[in-house]
Amino acid sequence: MENSEAQARPLFNQIVLIGVGLIGGSFALALKRAGAVKHIVGLDRDAASLQVARSLGIIDSFSYDIADAVHNADLILIATPVAQTAAILSAIYPHLQAHTIVTDAGSTKADVVAAARASLQEKIAQFVPAHPIAGREKNGPQAAIHDLYAGKKAVITRLLENDATSVKKVEQAWRACGAIIHHLSPQEHDQVFAS
Repeated sequence: MENSEAQARPLFNQIVLIGVGLIGGSFALALKRAGAVKHIVGLDRDAASLQVARSLGIIDSFSYDIADAVHNADLILIATPVAQTAAILSAIYPHLQAHTIVTDAGSTKADVVAAARASLQEKIAQFVPAHPIAGREKNGPQAAIHDLYAGKKAVITRLLENDATSVKKVEQAWRACGAIIHHLSPQEHDQVFAS
């Protein structure tokens, strides 16, 4: 009985997905399938991708306004090319509420962490970097699958400023996707995955 009650309560009330393609879309589908989220808001530069993501059930709603999108978010996943991360973090910074955790799915970490430190400033503790080691030959929301991360590694590159609760929430999200959690520093991550 206790286990079914725990499963009935989602980990997150609202997640904001910045980038609704393969990586973000698969994250959303896995969390929905696991019952780990009540509502997912999509944000993407491509309006057509948002429409497709909504029609496929990847997101429940979408917004073109970053302030509106991140309002009341428990978790924000940045699932865009790494080169866009600094601009996205700068854009969400003024609207980031104290309870909101921000994570990413970027394939490099030292540069992402440097961008986060510059963009988020005193809110840096809210950023828990991550890198799921998974992919497919296809991309876009139509390529998203619920089991992309099942049995795959998700590397968490926690910062000294991160509190244990925020790190645990990011770990729980990736575990709900079926991922196996590993921890590395941003520098160790980049050394391991540079080749």
